[in-house]
Amino acid sequence: MKLVFTHAEVAEALGKSIADFDTLRPSLEALGFPKPVRGLGNCWSIMDVIRWVNGEGSSMMAAHLLTEEEDPRPDVHDEIQ
Repeated sequence: MKLVFTHAEVAEALGKSIADFDTLRPSLEALGFPKPVRGLGNCWSIMDVIRWVNGEGSSMMAAHLLTEEEDPRPDVHDEIQ
């Protein structure tokens, strides 16, 4: 039975590229995202990540970090009409 996510698997579980996860990681950890399992390098407890994603702790506050950013500019067609 697999107990840990690799770096790439955590990024995939969050729907992000590895680069995006690395960028977001400090902000996510500040909101309670689990840190890697001590002594295993870049491996995270699967259960801790799943619990966090499913809403325990501060994960709901991080939802905006994990969703795609919308273009804040108004639609050009709206301005013309």
